[in-house]
Amino acid sequence: MRRLAPALLLLPLLAAGCKETPESFPCPGTPVATFAFNGTRTEVSCKDGAPAAGTNSVYPATVSFTGTISHLTSGGSAALCVARPRAEPLIGTLVSDALDVALDTRGALFGECDPRCAVTVRQQVNGTLQRDPGGVAVGFTGTLLDTATLDITVPGAFCNQCVTPCHASYALTGLPPGT
Repeated sequence: MRRLAPALLLLPLLAAGCKETPESFPCPGTPVATFAFNGTRTEVSCKDGAPAAGTNSVYPATVSFTGTISHLTSGGSAALCVARPRAEPLIGTLVSDALDVALDTRGALFGECDPRCAVTVRQQVNGTLQRDPGGVAVGFTGTLLDTATLDITVPGAFCNQCVTPCHASYALTGLPPGT
């Protein structure tokens, strides 16, 4: 999947990115932990078949990226910031140790389906932090979900070879970098 503006996770982009813009986005809030995340694809499908280039070209079997989880404010707001230039943070909640963050990116091009296939991509990470006896976050287990749907706001958008929505899920783990 080629994005008009690549940035965080999807898949080649998660590993490559979320919504990319000219400016950099500092990670908001107070850092909780930084992890090297690894994901293994557990499911992938498009409504009416695979992209012409094949599902592995859009949703690789594995993804890896480094990201920081942070608390934004009281009330459980949180962010996941991927260590990639101009990656926009996924925003959501961190309640107790349960993380649920997402980012919607409009105007991505799903070229594996058709050069005119403009989509909105929703990337969502949810899971649980693991802590050591002292309360330090030492790991993460969860899921990465990526869904591409036709972006009807783009004039002439047409997904010839595959009909959206397309989605993939990944079993996701995170450990401190270098472990």
